[in-house]
Amino acid sequence: MREVQALRTAYTLLEPLNPEDRQHALAWVNAMLGTRSLTPEHTATAVRIMKEPHLSYDLMACRVSLMALGVLRGDARERSVRWLMEVLLR
Repeated sequence: MREVQALRTAYTLLEPLNPEDRQHALAWVNAMLGTRSLTPEHTATAVRIMKEPHLSYDLMACRVSLMALGVLRGDARERSVRWLMEVLLR
């Protein structure tokens, strides 16, 4: 059930983004979850999310998606990220 809730949260937040922002958000979440290596751009996004008092919608979507998916364990996390990438980036 937790996996479904995490997927629903991430999908609901990321789906309204334009394709370029959606791709960046998914790449960032992937990197922050440890499934990809962090790039300088990913690090800059993380710093902005931590420092800015008022987040734009795309940064808020990244933050909350990471929080939702971060509670999942190994296989469920990988499966969820794979599903989101397949559905949101096609």
